[in-house]
Amino acid sequence: MNRSRLEWADFAWAPITGCMRECTACVPRKRAFCASIDVRHHITDPRCKGDKDARLFELEEPFSSGRNIIALPFGFFPTRHRYRDDNPGLIKVSRRFLVGHMGDIFGEWVPDKWIEEVFESCARYPYHRYMFITKTPWRYEALWRAGKLPVSSNYWYGTVLENSQDTAFNAHGVNSFALIEPVSGSFANPAGHTQLRNVSWVVLSAESGRAAINEKMQAVWAKEIVEIAAANGTPVFVRNNLRDQWLPGAPQEYPAELLRENANTSDEYRAYHYGRCPICGQESPTREMLALMVRVGRTAPRRLWYVHRPCLEHHAQIWGGADTLDAIIEEMTARQKA
Repeated sequence: MNRSRLEWADFAWAPITGCMRECTACVPRKRAFCASIDVRHHITDPRCKGDKDARLFELEEPFSSGRNIIALPFGFFPTRHRYRDDNPGLIKVSRRFLVGHMGDIFGEWVPDKWIEEVFESCARYPYHRYMFITKTPWRYEALWRAGKLPVSSNYWYGTVLENSQDTAFNAHGVNSFALIEPVSGSFANPAGHTQLRNVSWVVLSAESGRAAINEKMQAVWAKEIVEIAAANGTPVFVRNNLRDQWLPGAPQEYPAELLRENANTSDEYRAYHYGRCPICGQESPTREMLALMVRVGRTAPRRLWYVHRPCLEHHAQIWGGADTLDAIIEEMTARQKA
């Protein structure tokens, strides 16, 4: 997991990598084969699990060769990296995560089980915002109809569009957005207006690593999209690779749910990062409180409560020190039950 190179995300997390499509302009595919070194040799390695005939691979731990960790040992073949499942937990404050940037985790070749496991990982760290992107939005639709698509406010489902004929995912009560990369045609038509009206956010980008295509892109198309989104009241984020060249001063907006200042007040964030002092009954961020730990014998320490420092110091002064710890625990337990 790394800091995202894309301005609209904070971190990039890839629990599933790879894609079966043969897109000639795909930068992640080129990076994958540069990093994989010898795919045929790695496929025969006993650490390689999964369905080798279908070219669907699974790794339970990082694939190492000597002292080096190979991030993509099977090149751009679809791979499930289960050892990355808890990476979001390494970040303790709410951030925007782009999920599956090194492939299409909703491609038709990806098993439902893999996708459901990724959703389970997201659910363990609900204070983050998770942004998914795909070129196969019908997988979103199928999972949504099956009741398997999380619809909490911190899940955002994006569809990659290139022109107004592409269809973005849209469902009632689900956050959806459009990633238009590259702009290869006008959206100033009924179909384009419909696509931009049906999403809650628009991200606009030139295609990475393809200068020839970028030169063909017409600035008027990009301006049209910004104007249509503004008329609909839809936030639009124009990436720097497009903003610097053709649209100086173009907006870089987020929906309210993706703003960092709003994320730290959400119920999910408070449930994970706030504690209630059993003495005074007040809630505070856990980083501002003391954790009262108890160890029995050689077992690992167990946290009983988060306590405000002034509350604990006050009780210690009244009760006379460490020999009354049992009394402090007994009273705080009674207060908590009450």
